[in-house]
Amino acid sequence: MSLIALQRGIYNELDRSGISVSVDENLDYQFGDRRGAAAKDVEQVWWVAENGRSLAYLSSLPGAEIIASSTPLERDEEREAATLERRILDGLVAAHREDLIGMLDSPLAAFAVGGVPGIDIRDVDRLAELDAKALKEGGCRCGVVAMRPDVAPVDVNWLSQSDLVS
Repeated sequence: MSLIALQRGIYNELDRSGISVSVDENLDYQFGDRRGAAAKDVEQVWWVAENGRSLAYLSSLPGAEIIASSTPLERDEEREAATLERRILDGLVAAHREDLIGMLDSPLAAFAVGGVPGIDIRDVDRLAELDAKALKEGGCRCGVVAMRPDVAPVDVNWLSQSDLVS
């Protein structure tokens, strides 16, 4: 199942259960008129994280809670991968190189972020090993993260980039 299908499946199941649910106002045309809402107009925002770096970033937001997650890695390996991703993400943000965040799941990650101040290339290499294992095992390192509307990111497109050309 694609993650788009997962997002729609979550929405449909909540809606069928009688829970008041909305989608981002830019997507309301896909779900019916008046189904869209701005984050400021809802009690809670849920993001479907498509990859490990998205899950690491979204779950690190203040008050964020992982509702569900999936990984082909062992528990200790997933914990290590998430720790590495958060450390690398923090380093990229501190170096004002958010443009490189989308490269973290790429085989070219070490090439892309090598030389960025504050980034330990050993962390990037180890994360690449864990991501390669996850890919080989099958499945995704993904999940659903709930958060308060005031901390929900407006745009996380850069979290979904997976190659040098965006």
